[in-house]
Amino acid sequence: MLQLAINRHIDNKPTAIEPSSTSAHHWSASSTPQFQVSSYPSLIHLETMVQSAFLDDLVKNRKKFGGGKQNVKAWLDDLEHKMQANSWPEDLRLKYVSTFLDGEANDWFNENSSRMISWSSFKGQIIKQFTSTYSDIQAFQRLKDYHQTIHQTITQYYNEMIKLLKEVDPSMEETLKVNYLMSNMNNSLKYEMYKKQPKTTAQFLDIAKRFEDLQKLKENDQRRNSYLTERFPVADASDGDASELFTIKKPSLMFITTAVNNKNMRIMIDTGATNSIITERTLRQTKHKKFIKRNHQKLTLADGYSPLEVIGKVELEIKLRSTVTTIQALVVKHLSVEWTLGKRLDKLDSHV
Repeated sequence: MLQLAINRHIDNKPTAIEPSSTSAHHWSASSTPQFQVSSYPSLIHLETMVQSAFLDDLVKNRKKFGGGKQNVKAWLDDLEHKMQANSWPEDLRLKYVSTFLDGEANDWFNENSSRMISWSSFKGQIIKQFTSTYSDIQAFQRLKDYHQTIHQTITQYYNEMIKLLKEVDPSMEETLKVNYLMSNMNNSLKYEMYKKQPKTTAQFLDIAKRFEDLQKLKENDQRRNSYLTERFPVADASDGDASELFTIKKPSLMFITTAVNNKNMRIMIDTGATNSIITERTLRQTKHKKFIKRNHQKLTLADGYSPLEVIGKVELEIKLRSTVTTIQALVVKHLSVEWTLGKRLDKLDSHV
């Protein structure tokens, strides 16, 4: 329908503009040719057609809420977003919301519509009616467990977190949203963000994106410098003689994709780490044996600030090219990568 409205606008465009016959062949520097120009439809008329097309699309393809196991908060958020896009005032939303309800939800609305004096009251009542305590607990647990991964941009992380925050509480205060956003983000950005203390989610996203861009620039510079040093080693010739060339050590961090318990995974190798670490969520994806559950312990990363909650220890088989080796790894609740491989891997590293 929207495309049809636009096509109609295009079809009404003027034909080729031609000068009037009286001046077509007698132009001069002092004369101005007279043109006959067909008028376009007014912008107001075009906007009306576009809004009408959007409205038709909203009504024809509307998602109905019927109660049961449907997520009322997700449905309401999607509906409100579309109504805002169509510039529906709140009184109009309340008037026609019943056309977006079905089954149990529609019956409930018909019985209680007299108590819904505003759009805000409708939202509060339908959420209260169709949200169970258990679903609230599940939503909060999803929010608590969600953390930014190492390959996830700050924008991707932000969008996912905002969805989870709306599930927990659509009317959550900005300061509380910012606290959750900062708590669950990567440690590499977290401490810089605490210095800036953003007050709103918009400020959080703006500051975090700038820090992320600076971090990428720094990483690119480091890679470029490493490449140049490896290609063109520097000789110390201060004594007039050819001295030993400086060499670049292999980086302590690298990423590989390999088989862990016969399942391909992307892992980070940290030759400077004293332990191998795997997340509980990643461990569940593998067929593992000899898991030793421990009382929860705290482990601090090399930065001295990042605490990890250790819940156990497990034996895993890792394949590096043709070599299969059994290693022991600590199991933690959360980590910015799926798992890290460490603990003096000089011999294993030679196979990578």
